Amino acid sequence: MQIPQIDSIEELARFWDTHDLTDFEGQLEEVVEPVFERETVVRVRPAPGAARAASLAGSIPRASEIREGGLMATRDESSADPDPLIEALKADVDRTLLRQNLKLTVEQRLRQLHEFQKAAMELRAAGRGVRSWQTQK
Repeated sequence: MQIPQIDSIEELARFWDTHDLTDFEGQLEEVVEPVFERETVVRVRPAPGAARAASLAGSIPRASEIREGGLMATRDESSADPDPLIEALKADVDRTLLRQNLKLTVEQRLRQLHEFQKAAMELRAAGRGVRSWQTQK
Protein backbone atom coordinates (compact mmCIF):
# COMPACT_ATOMS: atom_id res chain seq x y z
CA MET A 1 0.00 0.00 0.00
CA GLN A 2 1.23 3.47 -0.86
CA ILE A 3 0.88 6.61 1.23
CA PRO A 4 -1.94 8.49 -0.50
CA GLN A 5 -1.45 11.89 -2.07
CA ILE A 6 -4.45 13.69 -0.52
CA ASP A 7 -5.05 17.44 -0.50
CA SER A 8 -8.14 17.36 1.72
CA ILE A 9 -7.43 17.62 5.46
CA GLU A 10 -10.66 15.75 6.23
CA GLU A 11 -9.76 12.83 3.94
CA LEU A 12 -6.21 12.77 5.28
CA ALA A 13 -7.49 12.71 8.89
CA ARG A 14 -9.87 9.82 8.04
CA PHE A 15 -6.99 7.92 6.43
CA TRP A 16 -4.62 8.32 9.42
CA ASP A 17 -7.43 7.47 11.88
CA THR A 18 -7.42 3.97 10.36
CA HIS A 19 -3.73 3.51 9.44
CA ASP A 20 -0.40 3.52 11.25
CA LEU A 21 2.81 5.23 10.13
CA THR A 22 4.79 2.06 10.76
CA ASP A 23 2.84 0.39 7.93
CA PHE A 24 4.67 2.69 5.52
CA GLU A 25 8.17 2.50 7.02
CA GLY A 26 9.78 1.62 3.67
CA GLN A 27 8.33 4.71 2.00
CA LEU A 28 9.60 7.23 4.54
CA GLU A 29 12.64 9.42 4.07
CA GLU A 30 14.35 11.81 6.42
CA VAL A 31 13.89 15.51 5.72
CA VAL A 32 16.84 17.48 7.03
CA GLU A 33 15.80 21.01 6.08
CA PRO A 34 12.71 22.87 7.31
CA VAL A 35 9.55 22.09 5.39
CA PHE A 36 7.45 24.89 6.87
CA GLU A 37 8.55 28.26 8.11
CA ARG A 38 6.09 29.92 10.45
CA GLU A 39 5.67 33.66 10.52
CA THR A 40 3.35 33.42 13.50
CA VAL A 41 3.36 31.15 16.51
CA VAL A 42 0.23 29.01 16.69
CA ARG A 43 -0.93 28.22 20.22
CA VAL A 44 -3.18 25.22 20.71
CA ARG A 45 -5.42 25.43 23.74
CA PRO A 46 -7.56 22.53 24.90
CA ALA A 47 -11.27 23.16 25.06
CA PRO A 48 -12.54 23.39 28.66
CA GLY A 49 -12.32 19.93 30.22
CA ALA A 50 -10.58 18.35 27.20
CA ALA A 51 -7.29 17.66 29.02
CA ARG A 52 -9.10 16.06 31.97
CA ALA A 53 -11.32 14.00 29.66
CA ALA A 54 -8.29 12.79 27.68
CA SER A 55 -6.41 11.86 30.85
CA LEU A 56 -9.44 10.02 32.27
CA ALA A 57 -9.90 8.14 29.01
CA GLY A 58 -6.19 7.39 28.90
CA SER A 59 -5.93 8.50 25.30
CA ILE A 60 -5.23 11.39 23.02
CA PRO A 61 -8.11 12.58 20.82
CA ARG A 62 -8.17 11.25 17.25
CA ALA A 63 -7.70 13.65 14.34
CA SER A 64 -11.44 13.61 13.58
CA GLU A 65 -12.28 14.54 17.19
CA ILE A 66 -9.86 17.45 17.08
CA ARG A 67 -11.40 18.63 13.81
CA GLU A 68 -14.93 18.36 15.25
CA GLY A 69 -14.10 20.77 18.07
CA GLY A 70 -12.40 18.66 20.73
CA LEU A 71 -9.52 21.13 20.60
CA MET A 72 -9.41 24.57 19.11
CA ALA A 73 -6.33 26.07 17.46
CA THR A 74 -6.09 29.84 17.76
CA ARG A 75 -3.60 32.40 16.60
CA ASP A 76 -2.81 34.61 19.52
CA GLU A 77 0.03 36.99 18.82
CA SER A 78 -0.87 39.54 21.50
CA SER A 79 -0.70 37.18 24.49
CA ALA A 80 2.79 36.42 25.74
CA ASP A 81 1.48 34.98 29.03
CA PRO A 82 2.02 31.25 29.47
CA ASP A 83 -1.16 29.17 29.40
CA PRO A 84 -1.87 28.10 33.02
CA LEU A 85 -3.17 24.68 31.93
CA ILE A 86 -0.04 23.98 29.90
CA GLU A 87 2.17 25.13 32.75
CA ALA A 88 0.29 22.86 35.19
CA LEU A 89 0.62 19.87 32.86
CA LYS A 90 4.33 20.53 32.25
CA ALA A 91 5.02 20.09 35.96
CA ASP A 92 4.25 16.36 35.70
CA VAL A 93 6.11 15.68 32.45
CA ASP A 94 9.74 14.59 32.26
CA ARG A 95 10.73 16.73 29.29
CA THR A 96 14.28 15.34 29.17
CA LEU A 97 12.92 12.22 27.46
CA LEU A 98 10.97 14.36 25.00
CA ARG A 99 14.10 16.36 24.20
CA GLN A 100 16.12 13.17 23.74
CA ASN A 101 13.55 11.76 21.32
CA LEU A 102 13.35 15.00 19.37
CA LYS A 103 17.10 14.73 18.71
CA LEU A 104 16.51 11.42 16.93
CA THR A 105 15.76 11.17 13.23
CA VAL A 106 12.37 9.88 12.12
CA GLU A 107 14.00 6.60 11.13
CA GLN A 108 15.58 6.22 14.57
CA ARG A 109 12.24 6.93 16.26
CA LEU A 110 10.48 4.38 14.06
CA ARG A 111 13.15 1.79 14.84
CA GLN A 112 12.70 2.50 18.57
CA LEU A 113 8.94 2.11 18.21
CA HIS A 114 9.40 -1.13 16.30
CA GLU A 115 11.70 -2.54 19.01
CA PHE A 116 9.23 -1.49 21.71
CA GLN A 117 6.37 -3.20 19.87
CA LYS A 118 8.43 -6.38 19.47
CA ALA A 119 9.24 -6.40 23.18
CA ALA A 120 5.57 -5.84 24.05
CA MET A 121 4.52 -8.75 21.82
CA GLU A 122 7.15 -11.01 23.43
CA LEU A 123 5.99 -10.00 26.89
CA ARG A 124 2.35 -10.65 25.95
CA ALA A 125 3.28 -14.08 24.57
CA ALA A 126 5.24 -14.90 27.73
CA GLY A 127 2.25 -13.92 29.86
CA ARG A 128 -0.03 -16.16 27.82
CA GLY A 129 2.45 -19.01 28.20
CA VAL A 130 2.53 -18.61 31.98
CA ARG A 131 -1.26 -18.48 32.19
CA SER A 132 -1.67 -21.61 30.06
CA TRP A 133 1.00 -23.40 32.15
CA GLN A 134 -0.85 -22.43 35.34
CA THR A 135 -4.18 -23.73 34.04
CA GLN A 136 -2.59 -27.07 33.09
CA LYS A 137 -1.33 -27.66 36.64
